[in-house]
Amino acid sequence: IRDETQVSAVIDLAVAKFGRLDAMLNVAGIGEGGPMESLEEADLQRMLDINLKGMFFGAKHAVRAMKATGGGAIVNWSSLAGLIPSPNSGAYAISQAGVAMMTQSFAVEAGKYNIRSNAICPGLILTEGMGQAAARAAPERVTRNPLGRAGLPEEAGELAAFLVSDRAAYINGVLIPLDGGWGCMLG
Repeated sequence: IRDETQVSAVIDLAVAKFGRLDAMLNVAGIGEGGPMESLEEADLQRMLDINLKGMFFGAKHAVRAMKATGGGAIVNWSSLAGLIPSPNSGAYAISQAGVAMMTQSFAVEAGKYNIRSNAICPGLILTEGMGQAAARAAPERVTRNPLGRAGLPEEAGELAAFLVSDRAAYINGVLIPLDGGWGCMLG
């Protein structure tokens, strides 16, 4: 995802195989915690390259493909951290705030081509990797949530499926927290 040539090639391959690109889900990302003053430049660059530049490359080349066939939908995975800061996640939050602004910028620029751009901003989702580990490390994050539980990957998938569907044809430039209400308590 950090190599624009590879991202472009994957989108070209999809168009060659299916004749068009209707939906682009930008889901790649990494998170590294710790105080911002202790973050090494190389770690910051890697996070920005994957979390922000990689997403930009995906959206950029998706727009090019979608313009040729009358439109489509882009869904970027951001994070609640991109909307609400929290301790020891500043560099990650910066990259995710960039994804949020990028999402809205693509919505403004590509809307005239019938291309919608929205972002899902998950809180704690019990994914196999980071989500389950985060729930084990800080179980109070699960129980303090207004719904009293973490989110499920299937719930994120359902939201993404809705956003790329025709049922969401008038939703553009929206940043949707998927956090069970956690952000309401922090913001």
